[in-house]
Amino acid sequence: MRIALALFMLVTFIGPCRSSFTQQQLASVSFQPAAGARMPDNAIFDEAGGRSVDVVEALAGRPALVLPVDFTCRSICGPALTMASSALAETGLRPGADFKLVVIGFDPRDNIDQARAFVSERVDPAIAPAMLILQGDAENTARVMAAVGFRSLYDAETDQYAHPAAALVMTADGRIARALSSLALNARDLRLGLVEAGEGRIGSLADRVTLLCSQFDPIHGMYTGTITRILEIACGITVLALGGALLRLSQRPRQKRTV
Repeated sequence: MRIALALFMLVTFIGPCRSSFTQQQLASVSFQPAAGARMPDNAIFDEAGGRSVDVVEALAGRPALVLPVDFTCRSICGPALTMASSALAETGLRPGADFKLVVIGFDPRDNIDQARAFVSERVDPAIAPAMLILQGDAENTARVMAAVGFRSLYDAETDQYAHPAAALVMTADGRIARALSSLALNARDLRLGLVEAGEGRIGSLADRVTLLCSQFDPIHGMYTGTITRILEIACGITVLALGGALLRLSQRPRQKRTV
């Protein structure tokens, strides 16, 4: 359901660009990080504070939620950032101390002033200590987007992109831990994703127990409980075992009763 909703919203929001692209072209718009994908080394971006930073070094040893956005987007990027900010504020994790929120521009035509204005209107002030607003040149931007499997299409007539609703959870050393839909984020899954990416450095014992009893569903982009599934399998095995035992008993030859 989540992915279906996300795809519906994606098609709806890229409507203004639709006439410029064929169905075959739109089919190339995707978000598919390869297994073991990592942020490239020495990916240098301008940061909203005015300095140039390496993306991974800027994490300062924290896991991060990373949102690729177009800072002049008129469709899904704004709502996606607002939802991500609100969900992060409800995780119970400490912004800046436990995690980072990296908002990274994928349109190299934008500038850092546009980036600051776009983010300031949409992010919960409580998340400010975790914020990294990054805008890069064409080369570094292309390297990062290729590394995380993010593919978009630019429409020069409207100066807009057809692009996926993408978010990713990244470990402190730049490994892509989870790929998510930015239109289906919630506090529970974000907390579990960041705790998992934190590799034991953040979160509580209860979080670790929950992760042990859960698995990540990449189709729906959420953590699902496995205990119920295990119990269902165990019950099925028990029913089969009982059925086999009854079948064997029914096939035994009956002993004749002696008078």
